[in-house]
Amino acid sequence: PKAYTYSMTILLISLILSMIIAVLVTFIYIYLPRKAKRIVMKIITITEILPDIFIIISIQYLIIYIYKHTGIKIFQLYGFSSNIYVIPIFCLMIIPLFMLIRLLIAITEEEYEKMYVEFAVATGVSRSQIFFKHVFRNLCYSLLQYLTVIYWVMLSSLIIIEYLFQMKGFTLLMYRFMSEDVLAIGIILILIPYGIIFLLIKSTVIKTGV
Repeated sequence: PKAYTYSMTILLISLILSMIIAVLVTFIYIYLPRKAKRIVMKIITITEILPDIFIIISIQYLIIYIYKHTGIKIFQLYGFSSNIYVIPIFCLMIIPLFMLIRLLIAITEEEYEKMYVEFAVATGVSRSQIFFKHVFRNLCYSLLQYLTVIYWVMLSSLIIIEYLFQMKGFTLLMYRFMSEDVLAIGIILILIPYGIIFLLIKSTVIKTGV
Protein backbone atom coordinates (compact mmCIF):
# COMPACT_ATOMS: atom_id res chain seq x y z
CA PRO A 1 0.00 0.00 0.00
CA LYS A 2 0.95 3.65 -0.42
CA ALA A 3 1.13 4.17 3.35
CA TYR A 4 3.80 1.46 3.67
CA THR A 5 5.91 2.80 0.79
CA TYR A 6 5.61 6.32 2.20
CA SER A 7 6.71 5.40 5.74
CA MET A 8 9.54 3.10 4.67
CA THR A 9 10.87 5.71 2.23
CA ILE A 10 11.11 8.23 5.06
CA LEU A 11 12.63 5.66 7.42
CA LEU A 12 15.27 4.39 4.97
CA ILE A 13 16.34 7.83 3.74
CA SER A 14 16.59 9.09 7.33
CA LEU A 15 18.64 6.07 8.41
CA ILE A 16 21.04 6.27 5.47
CA LEU A 17 21.48 10.04 5.84
CA SER A 18 22.12 9.78 9.59
CA MET A 19 24.84 7.15 9.01
CA ILE A 20 26.51 9.12 6.21
CA ILE A 21 26.46 12.39 8.19
CA ALA A 22 27.75 10.63 11.33
CA VAL A 23 30.73 9.24 9.38
CA LEU A 24 31.47 12.65 7.80
CA VAL A 25 31.24 14.46 11.17
CA THR A 26 33.57 11.86 12.69
CA PHE A 27 36.05 12.40 9.84
CA ILE A 28 35.98 16.18 10.37
CA TYR A 29 36.29 15.68 14.14
CA ILE A 30 39.73 14.04 13.86
CA TYR A 31 41.11 17.25 12.34
CA LEU A 32 39.75 19.56 15.05
CA PRO A 33 41.94 21.02 17.82
CA ARG A 34 41.36 19.72 21.37
CA LYS A 35 39.31 22.75 22.45
CA ALA A 36 36.95 22.38 19.49
CA LYS A 37 36.63 18.64 20.19
CA ARG A 38 35.55 19.36 23.76
CA ILE A 39 32.89 21.80 22.51
CA VAL A 40 31.60 19.23 20.00
CA MET A 41 31.33 16.56 22.70
CA LYS A 42 29.44 18.96 25.00
CA ILE A 43 26.95 19.73 22.22
CA ILE A 44 26.48 16.01 21.55
CA THR A 45 25.95 15.31 25.27
CA ILE A 46 23.29 18.03 25.55
CA THR A 47 21.40 17.02 22.40
CA GLU A 48 21.49 13.33 23.31
CA ILE A 49 19.48 13.87 26.49
CA LEU A 50 16.70 15.79 24.73
CA PRO A 51 13.51 13.71 24.29
CA ASP A 52 12.45 12.84 20.73
CA ILE A 53 9.15 14.65 21.05
CA PHE A 54 10.88 17.83 22.27
CA ILE A 55 13.13 17.88 19.17
CA ILE A 56 10.20 17.29 16.81
CA ILE A 57 7.94 19.92 18.40
CA SER A 58 10.81 22.44 18.54
CA ILE A 59 11.36 22.06 14.78
CA GLN A 60 7.62 22.48 14.19
CA TYR A 61 7.49 25.68 16.24
CA LEU A 62 10.61 27.06 14.55
CA ILE A 63 9.05 26.67 11.10
CA ILE A 64 5.77 28.20 12.30
CA TYR A 65 7.67 31.09 13.94
CA ILE A 66 9.60 31.83 10.73
CA TYR A 67 6.38 31.73 8.70
CA LYS A 68 4.52 34.06 11.10
CA HIS A 69 7.32 36.63 11.26
CA THR A 70 8.55 36.56 7.66
CA GLY A 71 5.66 35.15 5.64
CA ILE A 72 8.08 32.62 4.16
CA LYS A 73 6.79 29.06 4.07
CA ILE A 74 10.01 27.04 4.16
CA PHE A 75 8.42 23.60 4.01
CA GLN A 76 4.96 22.10 4.12
CA LEU A 77 4.46 21.12 7.74
CA TYR A 78 1.43 18.84 7.72
CA GLY A 79 0.34 16.00 5.46
CA PHE A 80 -3.41 16.60 5.37
CA SER A 81 -3.78 16.65 1.58
CA SER A 82 -0.42 15.39 0.30
CA ASN A 83 2.64 13.46 1.41
CA ILE A 84 5.40 15.50 3.04
CA TYR A 85 9.01 14.35 3.10
CA VAL A 86 11.64 16.97 3.97
CA ILE A 87 10.68 17.82 7.57
CA PRO A 88 9.79 14.25 8.65
CA ILE A 89 13.07 12.96 7.18
CA PHE A 90 15.03 15.73 8.91
CA CYS A 91 13.34 15.09 12.27
CA LEU A 92 13.78 11.33 12.06
CA MET A 93 17.40 11.67 10.94
CA ILE A 94 18.30 13.94 13.88
CA ILE A 95 17.04 11.49 16.51
CA PRO A 96 19.78 8.81 16.19
CA LEU A 97 22.39 11.14 14.68
CA PHE A 98 24.10 12.35 17.85
CA MET A 99 24.12 8.85 19.34
CA LEU A 100 25.80 7.62 16.16
CA ILE A 101 28.34 10.45 16.16
CA ARG A 102 29.30 9.76 19.78
CA LEU A 103 29.67 6.04 19.02
CA LEU A 104 31.78 6.56 15.89
CA ILE A 105 33.99 9.19 17.55
CA ALA A 106 34.69 6.82 20.45
CA ILE A 107 35.63 4.01 18.05
CA THR A 108 37.78 6.33 15.91
CA GLU A 109 39.69 7.70 18.91
CA GLU A 110 40.30 4.15 20.12
CA GLU A 111 41.60 3.13 16.68
CA TYR A 112 43.94 6.14 16.42
CA GLU A 113 45.64 5.06 19.65
CA LYS A 114 46.56 1.66 18.22
CA MET A 115 50.08 0.81 17.12
CA TYR A 116 49.30 0.30 13.43
CA VAL A 117 47.88 3.83 13.17
CA GLU A 118 50.89 5.35 14.94
CA PHE A 119 53.17 3.42 12.58
CA ALA A 120 51.19 4.61 9.55
CA VAL A 121 51.41 8.24 10.74
CA ALA A 122 55.17 7.83 11.31
CA THR A 123 55.62 6.57 7.74
CA GLY A 124 53.83 9.61 6.33
CA VAL A 125 50.37 8.20 5.65
CA SER A 126 47.75 10.98 5.80
CA ARG A 127 44.91 11.01 8.32
CA SER A 128 42.33 10.75 5.57
CA GLN A 129 44.01 7.64 4.14
CA ILE A 130 44.18 6.05 7.59
CA PHE A 131 40.53 6.90 8.22
CA PHE A 132 39.07 5.56 4.97
CA LYS A 133 41.42 2.61 4.45
CA HIS A 134 41.58 1.29 8.01
CA VAL A 135 39.31 3.02 10.55
CA PHE A 136 36.28 3.13 8.25
CA ARG A 137 36.14 -0.69 8.22
CA ASN A 138 35.70 -0.78 11.99
CA LEU A 139 33.09 1.97 11.83
CA CYS A 140 31.04 -0.12 9.38
CA TYR A 141 31.38 -3.13 11.66
CA SER A 142 30.15 -1.10 14.65
CA LEU A 143 27.22 0.26 12.64
CA LEU A 144 26.30 -3.32 11.84
CA GLN A 145 26.34 -4.23 15.55
CA TYR A 146 24.19 -1.25 16.60
CA LEU A 147 21.89 -1.26 13.56
CA THR A 148 19.08 -3.14 15.32
CA VAL A 149 18.95 -0.64 18.20
CA ILE A 150 19.13 2.37 15.87
CA TYR A 151 16.44 0.97 13.58
CA TRP A 152 13.93 0.32 16.37
CA VAL A 153 14.62 3.70 18.00
CA MET A 154 13.86 5.39 14.68
CA LEU A 155 10.78 3.24 14.15
CA SER A 156 9.31 4.23 17.52
CA SER A 157 10.03 7.88 16.71
CA LEU A 158 8.39 7.51 13.30
CA ILE A 159 5.04 6.80 14.98
CA ILE A 160 5.32 10.10 16.89
CA ILE A 161 6.36 11.99 13.74
CA GLU A 162 3.46 10.58 11.71
CA TYR A 163 1.03 11.62 14.45
CA LEU A 164 2.41 15.13 15.01
CA PHE A 165 2.69 15.91 11.29
CA GLN A 166 -0.71 14.36 10.47
CA MET A 167 0.90 11.99 7.98
CA LYS A 168 -0.89 9.11 6.28
CA GLY A 169 1.81 6.66 7.26
CA PHE A 170 2.05 2.92 7.84
CA THR A 171 3.15 2.87 11.49
CA LEU A 172 0.29 5.14 12.57
CA LEU A 173 -2.10 3.01 10.53
CA MET A 174 -0.85 -0.10 12.35
CA TYR A 175 -1.34 1.60 15.71
CA ARG A 176 -4.90 2.67 14.92
CA PHE A 177 -5.99 -0.73 13.58
CA MET A 178 -4.10 -2.87 16.08
CA SER A 179 -4.84 -6.60 16.02
CA GLU A 180 -2.75 -9.77 16.10
CA ASP A 181 -2.95 -10.27 12.32
CA VAL A 182 -2.18 -6.63 11.51
CA LEU A 183 0.72 -6.60 13.98
CA ALA A 184 2.25 -9.82 12.58
CA ILE A 185 2.04 -8.67 8.96
CA GLY A 186 3.21 -5.17 9.90
CA ILE A 187 6.33 -6.43 11.71
CA ILE A 188 7.28 -8.63 8.73
CA LEU A 189 6.89 -5.69 6.33
CA ILE A 190 8.84 -3.39 8.66
CA LEU A 191 11.72 -5.87 8.88
CA ILE A 192 12.20 -5.96 5.09
CA PRO A 193 13.96 -2.54 4.90
CA TYR A 194 16.01 -3.48 7.97
CA GLY A 195 17.21 -6.61 6.18
CA ILE A 196 18.16 -4.59 3.09
CA ILE A 197 20.22 -2.07 5.11
CA PHE A 198 21.82 -4.87 7.14
CA LEU A 199 22.92 -6.70 3.98
CA LEU A 200 24.25 -3.48 2.41
CA ILE A 201 26.41 -2.67 5.43
CA LYS A 202 27.52 -6.29 5.73
CA SER A 203 28.60 -6.34 2.07
CA THR A 204 30.55 -3.11 2.69
CA VAL A 205 32.25 -4.72 5.70
CA ILE A 206 33.17 -7.80 3.64
CA LYS A 207 34.49 -5.71 0.73
CA THR A 208 36.67 -3.60 3.03
CA GLY A 209 38.14 -6.72 4.56
CA VAL A 210 36.85 -6.69 8.11
